[in-house]
Amino acid sequence: PDHPFGSHLAWALPGVLAVVRCLHGMWAPQVRAQLGFLNDALEMGQFEKVFNMGQGLPGHLLVPKDNEEDAAGVGGSSMEAFRVWVKGLRDSAYQFLGLAMAAVPEPVYAQVAISQQMAQTILTGMECIETRHLRLLVRSFLWGVVRHCPEQCWNSWLLPWIPGFCGHMHSRLVQEWARIAAVGGAETPPKRKEPLSDEIIEERQLRELTRDHLQMLLVVATINGDQSQAAAAPTILNWLIQYEPNSAASLMATAIASICWPDRDAAAKGTKVCRVLLNIARRDQRLENLVCQDLFAAAITGLTLMSHADFQSELLLLIRDVLLWFG
Repeated sequence: PDHPFGSHLAWALPGVLAVVRCLHGMWAPQVRAQLGFLNDALEMGQFEKVFNMGQGLPGHLLVPKDNEEDAAGVGGSSMEAFRVWVKGLRDSAYQFLGLAMAAVPEPVYAQVAISQQMAQTILTGMECIETRHLRLLVRSFLWGVVRHCPEQCWNSWLLPWIPGFCGHMHSRLVQEWARIAAVGGAETPPKRKEPLSDEIIEERQLRELTRDHLQMLLVVATINGDQSQAAAAPTILNWLIQYEPNSAASLMATAIASICWPDRDAAAKGTKVCRVLLNIARRDQRLENLVCQDLFAAAITGLTLMSHADFQSELLLLIRDVLLWFG
């Protein structure tokens, strides 16, 4: 039977996408310059900082009384109430869009006119929005898009945004991890430091964004996480390599670079994507230089990181297969 929400998609989705575009636009410098004192609402509040550090539920119990903010909810008149309202609007919009992609994929992807609006929404203000927002966008919304988009809809629903998004994510993650390394970031996530340090929170958010983005790339590169048949299967990655090689290049570069970043979970996912790349390269000579140079060097670097101890055997297999297949 038809899903009861199916008949409402044509008017509901454009409205929610427009709300998300407005939210993304709020972080643009030219907009923030006009917000005045409301800029404070765009910053992370004390409660959210504590919650993001995983230091208890409810987080406000860990905030000293003299610093406690008014978090009565979205109905209050305080700055914190406005901050909670903006955050709730963003979270709900992302979740709504993600659920629509998962629960009613056939009627959603039949709305071809909405695909361009979705691409515009994803790319609007991407260079300005914060790491915590990008992570929610990927986890709550984009996972659903790439996981449930039918193959016949890839051209209209994925191609308009994947090149720009994956290119931005590669540049952003490379720059952020280089910054962490320059200031002496730890190989393992910090645990017992100053609980509300902005630097610690930023590093934690970067790790979470990296893991979620690599999980999305793993979905792009495989079928239901199965690497064994991904090299010859009709995956999004194989499709991109054939029809949009520049987009595939940024995606593959991110997976390879992740092996060199000191985060176990992200690097483990990147290693799985690299296994798929290695298998594809046996059939596609265009990838030989990529795997023989970049992937090979990254796998060797990964062996030197303590955070990668749990999957060093997989890195060694990558090195072995490069030498056996292309040596």
